Amino acid sequence: MRKIRQLDKRLLILLTINLFVRLPSLFNSLDPYIFCDEQLYWLEVKRMLSEKTIIINFFKAGPINFYPVFILLLPVEIIVNTFNKSLYSTLVIVFARFLFNFVISSISIIYLLKISKLLNLTKGKESDFILGLLYVLNPYLIAQTRIWYGDSYLHFFTILLAYNILKIYYGNLDLYGASYLAIILAVGTSVKFNFIFLITSIFILYLAKVKEQNNFYLKELIVGIILLIFLIFILNFSAVLNFDKFLSDFIWNIENYEEPTTENYLLKFLYYFLFLFSVPVTFFGFLFVLSGLFNLIKLRKYFLITLFYFLPLIYISFFSFFNVFLNRNINLFIPFILICLNLGIDNFVYSEKGKVRNLLKVNLLALFVIYILSTSVTIIDDLETDSRVRARNWISERPEFYNKEVGINTSCNGSNVAKNISILIQDKDANQNLDYYIIDDYGISGFINSNDRKNILFIMNHKNDHYYYFKNLNFFTYRLTDNANLIENKNYSLIKQFSGNGPNVYIFKKVN
Repeated sequence: MRKIRQLDKRLLILLTINLFVRLPSLFNSLDPYIFCDEQLYWLEVKRMLSEKTIIINFFKAGPINFYPVFILLLPVEIIVNTFNKSLYSTLVIVFARFLFNFVISSISIIYLLKISKLLNLTKGKESDFILGLLYVLNPYLIAQTRIWYGDSYLHFFTILLAYNILKIYYGNLDLYGASYLAIILAVGTSVKFNFIFLITSIFILYLAKVKEQNNFYLKELIVGIILLIFLIFILNFSAVLNFDKFLSDFIWNIENYEEPTTENYLLKFLYYFLFLFSVPVTFFGFLFVLSGLFNLIKLRKYFLITLFYFLPLIYISFFSFFNVFLNRNINLFIPFILICLNLGIDNFVYSEKGKVRNLLKVNLLALFVIYILSTSVTIIDDLETDSRVRARNWISERPEFYNKEVGINTSCNGSNVAKNISILIQDKDANQNLDYYIIDDYGISGFINSNDRKNILFIMNHKNDHYYYFKNLNFFTYRLTDNANLIENKNYSLIKQFSGNGPNVYIFKKVN
């Protein structure tokens, strides 16, 4: 009973910290500065609520991104409708973020602790709690898991799948276990299609059990495959009913990543490798990830090596063929890396001796400092006023902007700060020679060298990675600061700059 109370106490601490670090991000980048994909999610749920239908017409994302929000908010929408009102975007988006990011991350903590117990490879009594802390306070995850978007919470299904795989591996493969795996894989794939890759982890489990038990488990395999196919069709029934629209959106998703090519393959692979094995745990954490690998090799835990190390490498090897490369593509594998990090830290604390131990002592201190510092920077940034709000307020007080033609480079981050004040013209490169240009560094512009960003190994706040490192091969540079590298334009002078929570906003005026 005492152990149960102890576990409950540790879990309560982790859940409290999780709420504290994630709460500020729930209320950032809201209308009119909503991330474009999040806006599309809201518009689809809005349509479903207004039409009182569960049939989806938007297939650039999986249905599980919409169903929970729709089902939970439908009664609220019906009540609100009696007063001739309707739910507004801010409320729905904050609710969806809370549901998918805070609630799901809280459940993730529980299952990570369960995984730690199942592995039984750590010697420290508090190792499971440390794994929970490594997850809750992970600066990369805090920065990335903040919007209503599949990649923000897809890792939860990885955790759930990993727990059930390990449970079967250390136990028995039966019809119930095969069914659980099929359900998780079907639901995860219905969040984002790339999750289907994790079917390989199930086949690895199957082969391991065949070798161990000398049993082909044909019944379990067939039932699992049939159930998987059936559930994917059931969960995606809207795609069947509206196949032409589904096909169109599916093709768009494929074309969005452009034609596979071997051009710059090694650079793209290095990008994904760093973002998977190093960036989320910092460079200092990478050494412990390696230590965890060496420990698993020493213990001859080849199944775990294949699952936690080799499988992610195969995944990034495949995605490195595409020209569009984004760090969020690796988010589903972050739990594996955190588990390896925890194993490495535990191995150091209880096993390593001599000079290696002295080196890792310094490394652990550096990891701890960077972890806390980076997490603090991200949370403090969440508490800052949005730079776009500051820019909007400043512009609204200056008559020279009213009814003037103003050039902008607005991309995927909502409305421009001069909306309803100026006549906005999309002219990111100043080709039209307008009097004013309002530029933000989320978008591409002739005023900003977007291919010269800070070295990814030294980024403290990763929430803008998907803006700053979109198809950018110059990620491994000498630059250590976040200051924008403005391109000199003799025809324009920078008259004002705004920073804060959001993109840097620059206002340029034509030189007379």
